[in-house]
Amino acid sequence: MKIKIPLLLFISLIISYVSAQAPDGYYNTADGKKGAELKSALYNIIKEHVQYPYTSSSSVDVWDILKETDRDPNNPNNVILIYTGLSVDAAQEYNNGKGWTREHVWAKIHGNFGTDLGAGTDAHHLRPCAVEVNSERSSRWFAECTTPVYYNGTATGCYKGSTEWTWKPRAEVQGDVARMIFYMATRYEGENGEPDLELIDYLPSSNNSTAPLFAKLSDLLVWNLTDPVDEFEMNRNNVIFKYQKNRNPFIDHPEYANLIWGEGSNSPMFTSHPITDARVGLPYQYDISAYIIDSSQLTYSLQQAPSWLELTDYGNGTALLAGIPDSDAKGSYVVSITVSSDSQHSANQEFYIEVENFTLSTEQTEQKPQIIINGNKLFIINTKCYSVQIFDILGNLCQKTNCSDYIDISDLKQGIYILEINNGITSQKQRFAVN
Repeated sequence: MKIKIPLLLFISLIISYVSAQAPDGYYNTADGKKGAELKSALYNIIKEHVQYPYTSSSSVDVWDILKETDRDPNNPNNVILIYTGLSVDAAQEYNNGKGWTREHVWAKIHGNFGTDLGAGTDAHHLRPCAVEVNSERSSRWFAECTTPVYYNGTATGCYKGSTEWTWKPRAEVQGDVARMIFYMATRYEGENGEPDLELIDYLPSSNNSTAPLFAKLSDLLVWNLTDPVDEFEMNRNNVIFKYQKNRNPFIDHPEYANLIWGEGSNSPMFTSHPITDARVGLPYQYDISAYIIDSSQLTYSLQQAPSWLELTDYGNGTALLAGIPDSDAKGSYVVSITVSSDSQHSANQEFYIEVENFTLSTEQTEQKPQIIINGNKLFIINTKCYSVQIFDILGNLCQKTNCSDYIDISDLKQGIYILEINNGITSQKQRFAVN
């Protein structure tokens, strides 16, 4: 689900998998609605949930609920930590900083609700987390960024901003995070002394603002599409429903997010993030994809780009921007791409590409893997690699192999694919195109 998907297919891939877990008729009052009307209907469905204390020695508290919601399916004595994926002893709890802690996914300072009943103890956005990683994430906004985050010397798969107050979760929970944030912005509307939480699509100038706002909406919408609901997330929703008597609608119906914040079914939305660096003499490629909730045909056009770049529109909702900068191309370039639907709506993506001479430095090895395709050979540089898996855009496994000098992709048909790179500890996902 990383490209334009017709509405019926989108619903069949997601809703059929999870909606059976919601009681019959639970979302009836939301049927046929979109925008503010849908958001209001969902609020009325999920408000006034049963509340539990953050910590209690005499009754069920948040610790107890998280031990069940995030229980390791392979070890019932453990919980899974959200940003590292590690399985740790659930009984440890905080343990003077040696155990695990409770991550407020909607950072509690943004709304200033602390650990009070309501938003501060709502298990729908609380997750077990390593103490050190919880501190490093702090109150950072969720958005695309590129500086790797390490825990005990090992890459977590998360990233943070080097100049901006941002945090990107590991790929396996990006959608989970987005849907938790969507829930909070819907559940808390400023009534009965609760905060009025809202989403924004810019990064505030104040990192620790107490304003009830959270960023960055456009990236969260993309993560909701690129990381679909899985069994673990569905089970969390069911367990929390048992305790709080309310559900996260965006787990049961991920399409609600676009209907509320994505301007309904009218506007296309880029689901790919630009590659902003290039090297002299090496192939540059940016695999472009976009999404629109109806069945409109999407077309791409290049509004501005250096002469060494060419755009290929595959006609299936994806495109490729590619080229090889020569020795005279070193410098900074503006690129502008437009995606248009046959319903006369469009979206624009503008970014800079920095072209530099090719050197493989220590700093570069900590960045995202770089994929280079030459004929039927796929090369991976800038990372350790022990094994790879290649999936098509619907998540079907196409190829699995150990890493060598290159990967033979001669059996792959034309289109966009997902490459999952395993370094023996963590995995990273990258998109690539086969022409």
